Amino acid sequence: MSQTDSPNRFYNTYSSKRFRIEVAGLSEKGIKRKLNQDRFIIDELKDGIVAALADGMGGEPGGEKASALAVSGISAVKQITENQEINFLVKIFHEIDQQILAASETDHDAENMGTTLTALYISGQSAYWTHVGDTRIYLFRHNKLIQVTSDHTFAKFLLGEGEITPEQEKTHYSQHILEQCMGQGEINPETGVIHLEQNDLILMSSDGLHKPLGTSPIQSILNSDESLKEKCDHLIRKTQHAKGNDDITVVLIRLS
Repeated sequence: MSQTDSPNRFYNTYSSKRFRIEVAGLSEKGIKRKLNQDRFIIDELKDGIVAALADGMGGEPGGEKASALAVSGISAVKQITENQEINFLVKIFHEIDQQILAASETDHDAENMGTTLTALYISGQSAYWTHVGDTRIYLFRHNKLIQVTSDHTFAKFLLGEGEITPEQEKTHYSQHILEQCMGQGEINPETGVIHLEQNDLILMSSDGLHKPLGTSPIQSILNSDESLKEKCDHLIRKTQHAKGNDDITVVLIRLS
């Protein structure tokens, strides 16, 4: 089951050969939004668990359809071949990209729709990830928050080209313009592997959370003694109090 009876809230625990895996997820519609265009899924596979988060774009209802197609494509995966984890995920991303593009060409209500997509597969002592857009994966280890993925925005591109400074990037108008997203028909997914340790905590978030909130408040909440579900609630509330108007989604995965 990818999500609980409430499509916006999830909690479960899993046992693997190496870890006890506790997972919590929560998504809230933006204050000024009619529809929540964020989607997340968490599924148990034969040899691990997969989690994915998508943040749709292209207006309503296009963004909602695009993010739903993205997470449905990940949810359709039932097994990932050992030693081919990254290649498999990249292949799935390209297939989903084409599906969203095809849907946008036949659905007049969803023209130019697109979505971010970030997926994580935990098997054994490794977390394999694939990513397009500005949703993020963080690793919280030894009380330190580390951003794992990069934002595929034009602001990040300009920073890499030396056109703007790191300080300018934070407020640059192009930080909200994606350099690539699912549904374009041509993507170059970012990939990587996290070598897991006991007590690691993985955070997946849409930009509706991490952009208004910032690193320090996130780190403080993750470092608290709250339960995993309470941390999710706290992160959402804190973001709303920070006047975050976008849809907000958080997935937390704790290894013990």
